[in-house]
Amino acid sequence: MATQEDIDRITELAQETEDVAQLKAYAQELRDLSASMAQAFARTEDQAMRDDIAAIRDSAEYAAEEVAARARQLEIDQMDPNYEARKADRARHEAERQAREQQEAQEGLKKLGGFLEGLTGGGGGAG
Repeated sequence: MATQEDIDRITELAQETEDVAQLKAYAQELRDLSASMAQAFARTEDQAMRDDIAAIRDSAEYAAEEVAARARQLEIDQMDPNYEARKADRARHEAERQAREQQEAQEGLKKLGGFLEGLTGGGGGAG
């Protein structure tokens, strides 16, 4: 029987690719998991088990729709002749954002280090 970890693994694999055919395959795999959970749901009378199965089924359905939507969007994007240029531009902007955040974090650590140094240096002279 499928688990939430199975759904999470497939979803993670789908996030790592821009291959439309592979995304469609992942979406189908998630739909198959959902169908399997629907069958298990119908076979059990235990309410706690039904609740757990329903949660897994719903999660698989939601993930399948998200992956399928991403595949459709990528298919549309790839029809655009400027797709690769926009993709490269997005990657450049993301790299710049990450570099800026890293620089801000380093500056914050320097300021914190100076502040802590002042506290420990001041305390040592007073003692």
